[in-house]
Amino acid sequence: MHSRPSRAASTCISNHRYEKPISTGRGRDAGETTELDEPRQLPISRRIPTPPPLTPPTPLARLTPILFQTFRLLSVVPAFAGVCYHLSNIYHLQTTHSRLDHLVCLLWGLLTAHQCLRLTTGLLTRWKTYYTPLSTLIRLLALQAICWPATQYTLVLFNHERRPVICWAIIGSTTCVSRSIQIWVTSNLWGPTNVRLEAKGSDATGVRWGPRRWDWIEVGIKCALPMGVVYFFMAWAEALRREISGC
Repeated sequence: MHSRPSRAASTCISNHRYEKPISTGRGRDAGETTELDEPRQLPISRRIPTPPPLTPPTPLARLTPILFQTFRLLSVVPAFAGVCYHLSNIYHLQTTHSRLDHLVCLLWGLLTAHQCLRLTTGLLTRWKTYYTPLSTLIRLLALQAICWPATQYTLVLFNHERRPVICWAIIGSTTCVSRSIQIWVTSNLWGPTNVRLEAKGSDATGVRWGPRRWDWIEVGIKCALPMGVVYFFMAWAEALRREISGC
């Protein structure tokens, strides 16, 4: 029969089994020890993510502001073409209409160009706030794809050769109405002259200040007043033309 090991012998074996080997490295003091089985990195340690490397802006990013301004200026092309046409007829009359009629058309063309530019600028500000640069460029081109044919169809539908003043009065009036709608659409954006922003308590980014609202004073000054001035001049020009022609 085998004899059982004594309690002292089992305790010695147990201590030897779970004892961690230690070593003294070279260049260390005799009292400095290092556990060989100690992990190099604790399981609960956090790894700090490295920031992405700084990259210079791409050529497309540098070109985007130039494209914004170029596509914005495209809005005045139809009206500018009409202004040049009627200005040439004022100096060298080539139609059956009087120079006074061409002058009225010139005023309507200038008003149309101004309102188209302001309308496009306001929508561009909104699109740059809500959309990516590529989506904004696409919307700018789509806007011109709508406005250019609309101007051409109006001139053809109302027969510009016979009724130039009526055609440009319709185009200018429609543009002023569209401009007033654009003012309402972008009324919730923070502009440089919007003093009501702080009263509404906008966020830190300064993007929105509240719901849309009709600012009838702004609409009256920027849309109704210029249109009314041109209508006033058109009415007196028509009265003078009748007096001069004897009709």
